[in-house]
Amino acid sequence: MVIRFLLYMFIFSISTYINAQMCFFPGRARDIKSLSFVDSGRLRVWYVLNATKKLSKGDDIHILEIGDNVSKYYSYNVFLMDSLSTYYMINNPNSSCIPHFVKPSDARKYLWSEIYKDLKNNKLIEYAHMPLYISDCKYSEEIPDFRWEICNDTLYIKNKLCQKAICSFRGRQYIAWFCKELNWSNGPWKFGGLPGVILKIYDLNKEYVYECVGIENDKEKISIKSYDYNNYNDIERTDLLKLWNDIFDHYFLMIGGSNKLQCTDKYNPLELE
Repeated sequence: MVIRFLLYMFIFSISTYINAQMCFFPGRARDIKSLSFVDSGRLRVWYVLNATKKLSKGDDIHILEIGDNVSKYYSYNVFLMDSLSTYYMINNPNSSCIPHFVKPSDARKYLWSEIYKDLKNNKLIEYAHMPLYISDCKYSEEIPDFRWEICNDTLYIKNKLCQKAICSFRGRQYIAWFCKELNWSNGPWKFGGLPGVILKIYDLNKEYVYECVGIENDKEKISIKSYDYNNYNDIERTDLLKLWNDIFDHYFLMIGGSNKLQCTDKYNPLELE
């Protein structure tokens, strides 16, 4: 039911690509047939980022998949774009391009990265799928130590009892609500390190609010899959932040276009340092 509802929302959120006011052109869609198995697990958690109400068209839906050795965090909207593009090319093998209707109408809101955590070796890798004509990038780091302070406050999220925790991380202060019943030390984006899955987390200014909207915790194992990232260029984490800032400031100039086409939004990254 969760998947069907989110697919319904995504279809209504896409619009003609030409008429959308965009900061950049989304990267080329990837062939989902190239996805390969990397791990299996029993938990998949769905999140919405910065939902205005409950759920509305255009909201960026994220998925956390937790395996035995690896976890993966990614945008369901971007995955659907890849899926629709793959389906279109299968049925239109002579087409030279993907039609505009499979493109997200507000790409700057979406998570254009996949984040993998190597749970056995305490490593995190972010694969950044960059805008068109910008090389895709990747970097690795130790899974961050958030130095949480656990509080006594409790809250129910999706009928799960959660407990409050607070921390400061790379320029922002966060409030998290984690569920001990789901006893995996993980959460959305890079977050984790608590005795349970984080079901809601936000910074004090609520510029970034991640909230769980669905939980799949079935007996049947889920498959965690990965694209082929061999052609992604190595980059330092801080250099990737600078690159995204440049893209928001003058993307069209970077790709040989006019500097008159500028994004009205300022880059506001999760990590401020």
